[in-house]
Amino acid sequence: MSKKLGIYLDVNAIGWTLFDTDQNKISHMGVHRFNPGCENFGWGKREQSKKKSKRVERLHRVRYACIRTRKFYLMRLLVEHRMCPTDLEALKTWKNEKVFPHYDLDAWLSMNPY
Repeated sequence: MSKKLGIYLDVNAIGWTLFDTDQNKISHMGVHRFNPGCENFGWGKREQSKKKSKRVERLHRVRYACIRTRKFYLMRLLVEHRMCPTDLEALKTWKNEKVFPHYDLDAWLSMNPY
């Protein structure tokens, strides 16, 4: 009793057939379908990975955090060299609690150094 297994792989399905060579007939067969790994499947250039939106949001968060960190370090350097009219405690509050010290910096920010 010899049997052959035939497998068909597609983008979103796996088909299989079990063929009995002694009797020359198909004994079992089936298909396992699964969801495609992208959105807008079959739309050509409009297909997008399901992870793309999460990746884009994460990149926005990382970029925002980097910009905010650079601003904080620049303000810290300006305060240390007495070029900014605020203190380090206000900057620490801005970094930890995300409350920018507007009360000290309104007049200073309205100046145009150029």
